[in-house]
Amino acid sequence: PYHDGYAGPVNAAAGSVLGDWVLVDMFARVVTGEANAEDSIRQAVRGAQRYYK
Repeated sequence: PYHDGYAGPVNAAAGSVLGDWVLVDMFARVVTGEANAEDSIRQAVRGAQRYYK
């Protein structure tokens, strides 16, 4: 089954990343042409790292 923290545990950090739309925004930036895939991934990693310190 799918879990928000897959393949790790579902925890507060995973919930915060989802709540801040980090992954959704990553895809949206690429699909709308706002950013290329590499730049959007870098930005998403920075966004997720705020919660995974």
